[in-house]
Amino acid sequence: MYLLRSAPCFKCKEELEVFDTAIKTNMEKICNVSFGEENWSQASLPIRHAGLGLCSAADLSLPCFLSLSHACKGLVNRLLPSLNLAIPYGEVNDAIDDWSEHHDSSPLEKEIQAAWDDLACRDTLNSLLNTNNPWNHCRLLAAQESHTAAWSEAFAIASVGNLLSADELHNWCQNL
Repeated sequence: MYLLRSAPCFKCKEELEVFDTAIKTNMEKICNVSFGEENWSQASLPIRHAGLGLCSAADLSLPCFLSLSHACKGLVNRLLPSLNLAIPYGEVNDAIDDWSEHHDSSPLEKEIQAAWDDLACRDTLNSLLNTNNPWNHCRLLAAQESHTAAWSEAFAIASVGNLLSADELHNWCQNL
């Protein structure tokens, strides 16, 4: 995350996509499924946006860089007033241009990474919702419901019965 925030990694999409592909390949091995392009796009979304929270480094690079650039502007101007740093400048200008090519708006709170990321995720989700497949459309709508991710907040407690041994988990997975 530090590199994504502090360096213009958004200009190195191919290298970031190699990293993303490694994550995807390992998740396919762990889950024993093959993710298609559309499925992987959804899996890369945060849970609140109907995804699995497997964030893509390539997709995060631009929100990370833009948010830190805006957040640091005031501090840089206080430490180095002779620079009179104004945004956009250099790499930030390139990042803003890149953002404008892919998104219709920018967040009001430009120094908050989640604000940039939320807009990007909503755009991705909207493009996934614009599908001709009614099953995919319904699945995406259902996955956005607030209670859908409730399982991820459950504590594994043996006395309640939601803590499975390795053998129990293996048997359960075989019966799916």
